[in-house]
Amino acid sequence: MAVDPTKPKRVLVVHGVQSGTDADQNQHQLIEALIKTRLNNAPLRFDTEMYRYENINDQAQRSLRRVIKLFFENIVAEKAVDLTLDIVLDVLIALKSDSTAQKIRQGLVDRLLQIHEEGNPLYLVAHSLGTIYAFDGTGPWRR
Repeated sequence: MAVDPTKPKRVLVVHGVQSGTDADQNQHQLIEALIKTRLNNAPLRFDTEMYRYENINDQAQRSLRRVIKLFFENIVAEKAVDLTLDIVLDVLIALKSDSTAQKIRQGLVDRLLQIHEEGNPLYLVAHSLGTIYAFDGTGPWRR
């Protein structure tokens, strides 16, 4: 499908390494506010949305967390261990390029293609680990 310039622009935001859950990822609202202030009331129609993958990462971390947490429990406060593990394991999952990382990449590609098929102009905003998923040279969009 061809892009229809009369449709609202779409801004798809891909978050970086995060703690918490998918519901906590709302960076697209910050991007929307930033764009609106920079437009200075120009009549540009756009929508922002978030590509969330934190829950996929968290599910993949469960078995690894138990082992590593046992190791660190007596060294650092429990809350610090949980936060550190969440961040470090997100990065390890992305580097492994296993089924979890591929699931995240494929989900992003599917969403990008869906927006394209709807004919919406698309801008992709990715931060930190999100850029790895968005621009990974081994991703399925390199067909």
